[in-house]
Amino acid sequence: MIVDTVLLAGDDATLRSLLEQELTVRTAPTAAAALASLKSRPPSLLIACDPLPDGTALDLLRAAHRILPSLGVIVVAEDPQAAEAREAMRSGAADYIGRHDPALARLPWIAARLAGVELPSRELIASIAHDMRTPLAGLHALLELMAGGADGPLTEAQRTRLQRLRASADCLTAIAEHLSDLSLLHDGRLTLSPGRVDLHDAAATAMCQVAPLARSRAVELRLALASELPPLRADAARLRQVIVLLLSAAVRHADGGVVELSAEAREQRLEMTLREIARPLPVEALPSGFEECEGESLSDRDRLHGALGISVARGLLRLHGGDLRTRPHSTDGVLAVVELPWDVGGPPRRPDHRRGPHPRPG
Repeated sequence: MIVDTVLLAGDDATLRSLLEQELTVRTAPTAAAALASLKSRPPSLLIACDPLPDGTALDLLRAAHRILPSLGVIVVAEDPQAAEAREAMRSGAADYIGRHDPALARLPWIAARLAGVELPSRELIASIAHDMRTPLAGLHALLELMAGGADGPLTEAQRTRLQRLRASADCLTAIAEHLSDLSLLHDGRLTLSPGRVDLHDAAATAMCQVAPLARSRAVELRLALASELPPLRADAARLRQVIVLLLSAAVRHADGGVVELSAEAREQRLEMTLREIARPLPVEALPSGFEECEGESLSDRDRLHGALGISVARGLLRLHGGDLRTRPHSTDGVLAVVELPWDVGGPPRRPDHRRGPHPRPG
């Protein structure tokens, strides 16, 4: 719901347009007009923008607080200076943002929070995903430099720590991507490029992507598809993404053992089943450092990653006309069942992989 909330002081059409995406905004071209508006119709928030024809945003902040001491005020500086920022905060500014600061793109969310307006959660999700990407890109670049020996050769202990840092950065990057996809799905802005897709090829590619994670968790991946399956009418890239998300979540859920993906044709749909098969593992099959990480085998980060991944997978499947049913507490090891419509144009022939484990990439 749009609420009459913000008084924008300063003649800035760009800022007004940005804010009006989420909030009702009234404007005052000068500091004097803004102060008169404060007295006649107090807003929930004042945004004071330099330059003003009759003063500065900092002067307006102080004058506004003499009229409404508890009013939230954001100062938008034309030429931000550290000393001015400190003075603005000492004078009671809720925030201080440079006009060319990338943070200005988040102004509607900052303003809504300060004004006590609740925006749709999908908008917040999109904003978080966007804000995560830039620092993560920098972190990945720094880690790559360290791995390449930019600061000198690494000891074995340092390489182990660097490996863990890269894994954590990869996980956070995946979370950002999941948030972005969820936002697009909720907004109906995620589109598909459907075509005929061979599930055997899609599943084998996905298995290769998840194989490093599976090895690190001492989990064996097994592909058990029926030998003859009709081609799907699907977006190939998004279908692979669904399989990767489900396999990754299953591997994080599993405690050693085997994760198996099977598929069969059922009447007017294709049914894929993800199953965990427990089996004893010899000690030498466990990854090095397993004892140290045992208590972190299912961290809060992993749970968030898995939960977001399942939500994205379900959204993508429904976009395809299918669905996902999860069964995390089943007694038969079944973790999830996927249903998808198929194209009846004729089944591709493939060897039956039902009995053997998926070959590990070389």
